[in-house]
Amino acid sequence: MDTNNKSKFFTILVVGLLLLNTSVVVFLLVKRDKHHPPPHPQQQGGAFNFLVKELSFDSAQIKQYQGLRNNHKQTMDSIRNEMRVVKDSLFNLLKTNNSSDVIVQQKLNCIAQSERCIDEITFNHFKRVRAICNVAQQTKFDEVIATAMKMNAPQHQSPPPRDGKPPRDEEPEGMPRDEHRPPPPER
Repeated sequence: MDTNNKSKFFTILVVGLLLLNTSVVVFLLVKRDKHHPPPHPQQQGGAFNFLVKELSFDSAQIKQYQGLRNNHKQTMDSIRNEMRVVKDSLFNLLKTNNSSDVIVQQKLNCIAQSERCIDEITFNHFKRVRAICNVAQQTKFDEVIATAMKMNAPQHQSPPPRDGKPPRDEEPEGMPRDEHRPPPPER
């Protein structure tokens, strides 16, 4: 090949690779948007805005609810920070060869107690929120509290679908998993 042909070949190769890279990036961006839809409009304001809207709180109730929410948030942040410190110290025990089972159990019990405390404080918080509602709002509160709780729950991300198939742990009962299915019959 002479230099002119080599030059043309490499120019075409570089342009082809650039087009390929661009198409891959565009594909990945489009695919990512399909698997991660924007949050539901009600979730954008969180449980606070959801409950204010659903229960039709008046300005006095909103002010009371804001106070309850601020106190609840401060308490929860404090407990979560303490729990994070305990969890860090628990997993730092992995770096030592002589971590005692007693110490591990103490730390696990402390974490479990913190989780219990979080649930109890959250329950009492929503009990106080319900108490500021009138009778009609309390009925509506009872209907929507589960939805509000889900808005505050930690979001666990599920794996992307496998070409329209359910995730492995959600396959119908009695159906063998892909890797254990027999090969198709020969024709």
